Amino acid sequence: MDGKTTLLITVNNSSMRRYREDSVYARHLRSEFPKVRFCFMDSNAINSEHIRHANIIVGHPDPKLLIEATQLQWLHVMSAGVDAYARPSLYCRRDVIVTRAIHVHDIPVAEHALGLVLACMRMIPSAVRLGPASWNDSSYPSRELAGSSVLLLGAGELAVEIALRLRAFSAHVSTVCLHPDRERVGFEHIYPSSAMKTALSNSDIVINTLPLTPLTHRILDKEAFDAMKPNAVFVNVGRGACVDQSALISALNSGHLSMAALDVADPEPLPVDCPLWRMDNVLITPHVAGYSDAAEQRKFKGLQTQLRAFLEGRLLSGRVDLHEGY
Repeated sequence: MDGKTTLLITVNNSSMRRYREDSVYARHLRSEFPKVRFCFMDSNAINSEHIRHANIIVGHPDPKLLIEATQLQWLHVMSAGVDAYARPSLYCRRDVIVTRAIHVHDIPVAEHALGLVLACMRMIPSAVRLGPASWNDSSYPSRELAGSSVLLLGAGELAVEIALRLRAFSAHVSTVCLHPDRERVGFEHIYPSSAMKTALSNSDIVINTLPLTPLTHRILDKEAFDAMKPNAVFVNVGRGACVDQSALISALNSGHLSMAALDVADPEPLPVDCPLWRMDNVLITPHVAGYSDAAEQRKFKGLQTQLRAFLEGRLLSGRVDLHEGY
């Protein structure tokens, strides 16, 4: 070996296609970091031998292969969600560093969440579906975001970005989170997780931004939906598995919830025979909230910054706590 650091970039979905061997991004990385050996590979072609020699892995590798990454020092997941990689048992080395892309997707996801909220409150999907039948109908059941009570599940960077936009619409924004004692900005009220049902009962709109961990898996179950205010709107831009989908469907069918807008589901892709596709009070987007040209630029610049810090022995941002799960 020539002493170079070997960096394996896995190319396995639409958000990583810009990192192919002959891409502009690949040329930039090779030019800026000549002491790094870059290997750009389709994840389906990666085997144990490739994994075994990698000092750094970037992208979304098959988690089952990571236990064989005996030289791995750092895994950088090119997304905000890291639930597939946040378990110590995946790694053969206890000192491995796992980071996620931070401050990359918050803006587009926040804008997408706001768009979903407005579409639900103004009943835009129904108006589009009804067409001429809804023309100039003064009894149309739309509501105003101004003055509404909005509850964000989670208080991370994404929740803060969403809260800032909601407050610009004169909404009253609260959060429920695991660590309510930490300093939070942008929220009128902060509920501890033990008071989630109370928080749900006080809210016209509930937006899930939670990561998927053992604590948040199906946290939105039948009891949670029953606790929500009648006629509430539910929006999910967090993780699909935070929701008991059967309980959500029941709450929508009964009319307890007026609408749901989902950018994530469980499983994904959402099967074509899932009842949610056929419900008039459901709006679905196919897990695209985080995509934008600006986000891709931030993602690339973030990788450059992180790689430079790693090679210089400095602390990396966006570190994942493998025991907390995020």
